[in-house]
Amino acid sequence: MNRTVILILFFATFVTSNPISREHIKLNCSQEHPYDVSTKSEAITVFKIHYSKIPKLNLTNICLAFPNLYRIYIRDSAVEEITPDSFNACVNAILIDLLSNKIKQLDVNLFKNNEKLAWLDFENNQLKQIPNQIFNNLKKLFVLILSNNKLINLDDELIDSINENCPEIRSIYWRGNKFKCERLEEIKMKYKELRFLRDIDRPWDCVKTDYESDEYESIEFDELEELFESIKFDKSK
Repeated sequence: MNRTVILILFFATFVTSNPISREHIKLNCSQEHPYDVSTKSEAITVFKIHYSKIPKLNLTNICLAFPNLYRIYIRDSAVEEITPDSFNACVNAILIDLLSNKIKQLDVNLFKNNEKLAWLDFENNQLKQIPNQIFNNLKKLFVLILSNNKLINLDDELIDSINENCPEIRSIYWRGNKFKCERLEEIKMKYKELRFLRDIDRPWDCVKTDYESDEYESIEFDELEELFESIKFDKSK
């Protein structure tokens, strides 16, 4: 049985491979230093936060304290801003899940140290654009989830960047945004050989010029978890 460390105030869960016991990890929950850690462990590999009200995310101290974290979930919280160095110390992260926050923008260097990252989830945030160069170091990115944001423009530079820098990319989920159908049709014709664009003409991917639908279709978490578990990752590399 896994040892689970539960932080009640943050609804945060730490999962380790050590089967021995349960312990509590204290975080300083002030606005100034919300992620200070009093305990360090190489056994903790999964970090989860739900329903946090802290608006700015910086996981530097968390990842320094738990260097073997490879799955990070911060869901259903109030995160509006991610500091540019937030994930610099999370060098073993394979999955970063930030579903259902209030994130409005991403720094271009946000994932510069995350070469192992394979799964990136920003579903149900407030992103209006994605920096083209943010994918420069994500050679192992497998799944990118951008559903239910406020994305309007899908430019060639972004697609080219993903295609050139992410050779392992299998799927991009972007339903529930405001892409124009005419623009997606242009992209489909130009990039018809790209596997990750194969579903670009589905009706939930775009809106017509004279009509914008507010009916979004979400990705089920269980469906994504099943796909993630089916992927064979070598965490030693």
